[in-house]
Amino acid sequence: MTTATSDITTSGCQLYQLVVFARAPRYGRVKTRLAADIGHLQALQFYRRNLKHLIRELRHGSWQLHIAVAAPDDAHHPLFAGLPIVVQSRGDLGRRMRFVFQQFHRQHCIIVGSDIPFIRQQHIKSAFTHLQRNHYVFGPAKDGGYWLAGCRAGTHRRRHLMSNVRWSGEFALSDTLAGLSARHRIALTDALFDVDNGADYLQFLQHSGRQHSNRHKCHQSQSRQTRSIVSAAR
Repeated sequence: MTTATSDITTSGCQLYQLVVFARAPRYGRVKTRLAADIGHLQALQFYRRNLKHLIRELRHGSWQLHIAVAAPDDAHHPLFAGLPIVVQSRGDLGRRMRFVFQQFHRQHCIIVGSDIPFIRQQHIKSAFTHLQRNHYVFGPAKDGGYWLAGCRAGTHRRRHLMSNVRWSGEFALSDTLAGLSARHRIALTDALFDVDNGADYLQFLQHSGRQHSNRHKCHQSQSRQTRSIVSAAR
């Protein structure tokens, strides 16, 4: 198992397929576990903001971005306008991811969720780079699951891939890895966290506050430097 990272080139967009699993942001239909802790309205507001940011951040990378919707009606939501749509299959999360991998078996394919707050293009580039040398790549989540799963072009998508996995718990990643063939090379990329409950949401708020504070300090420092330069020039 490898954890090295590097970049992919900006060419060959059709070889790289990035799929975001998402629901249309509607009251009472998204983040129900989170809503149990913070209420449906606040959960909806978080999900809508995060989904909007995610699409804005990832739609102009060196890959083709797709939205995999949970229901056909979700495909018409304005947030998804102009993006290719995949309708998820029925079944548990493993079966739905396996279906998507099968649709793109001739391309490098990466799947991410829509509730990971701090995904950046560099995370996706790093994961695709791993697929140049490995059959599978996973992005570990802090709770024992994973926020990213990727499969290399041409890798046989076994019928039982991602079966017998205890989802939404601490064993999701270890169960998935245990079900892969020993002859396949597996890489791990950056660890991030997703927001599933109130504790995760508090962590998100704290992290967001630190980022805002750091940006504010940076802006203040740049302003002071600018004033110093202007004063010296007079």
